[in-house]
Amino acid sequence: MTHVLHVRVRNGIDDLMKYPRVVATPDGESHFEDIGVPLEVAQVVPGRPATESGPPIATSAATLLRIAAGWEATWHPMPKHWFCVTLAGEMECTTSDGETRRFGPGSIYFLDDTTGKGHHSHVVGNADWIGVGVDLAQTKTDSANDKAIVARFVEQVTNQGHFEVFDELVASDFVLHSAARRSAWPRGVQTNGPERLECLPRSACDH
Repeated sequence: MTHVLHVRVRNGIDDLMKYPRVVATPDGESHFEDIGVPLEVAQVVPGRPATESGPPIATSAATLLRIAAGWEATWHPMPKHWFCVTLAGEMECTTSDGETRRFGPGSIYFLDDTTGKGHHSHVVGNADWIGVGVDLAQTKTDSANDKAIVARFVEQVTNQGHFEVFDELVASDFVLHSAARRSAWPRGVQTNGPERLECLPRSACDH
């Protein structure tokens, strides 16, 4: 079943736009949840009819993507908070609790599982997936969490040799392939099938 962005009318008055989010829980698992966004009537373009819009979301970059048919990414957490918009093709995403959803043209979904087991995804069918990835702006909380993780890694893993902490902080599958495969995206994720994933413009993807 393909999940697309949709609007639900409540009581014939209020509209609620919904999108799926992949979220990590404290136990390291991942799940889907549907996020409702309340809409308000506002004049976006001066002098033109008002439209309905939700609250603004701070973003930092947008990347046009083409991912080859047959592409598959094994279990991995996201390296960043990412909205994905499908323009053509279809992407299938599975969370660690076993739920699977497909996202075809016109759909939007939010990959927010930056810790834990992450999710599994692959391009469905014989057509390439074409879409847009939108990075959310990093918040002070994100930055503080990143620094805390790095500090703990250095102290407990590097200095003290507690490798069980290494397994806790970094998904094993993500690490296993990071040294062996540098051309795939995201870095460290094992990909099966055609080794072709394009970013347009390419300069935006050379990290």
